[in-house]
Amino acid sequence: MKTIGIDQDKICLIGHSLVGRVGAEIAIENEQLVYRLELIDSSGILNGLTALLEQYLHTALYPSSDKVRNVHRTLISKPLTFQYL
Repeated sequence: MKTIGIDQDKICLIGHSLVGRVGAEIAIENEQLVYRLELIDSSGILNGLTALLEQYLHTALYPSSDKVRNVHRTLISKPLTFQYL
């Protein structure tokens, strides 16, 4: 955290939607750094990422108009099914 300019021993993570899952993973893997986790309309904890969530995450991290268009087409054309823990 010091590397990115956060000068605190512990932090509060807030995650919305897909970032809720990412925040939960960070909190689980680094519990010594996180004192609170706030989830807002989180995508939930799944048995791993679905193919669509993988595509969505990759598009969010490395955006392009084609990737965004493809993710939205997939969201509209295919209903989601989840396997919860």
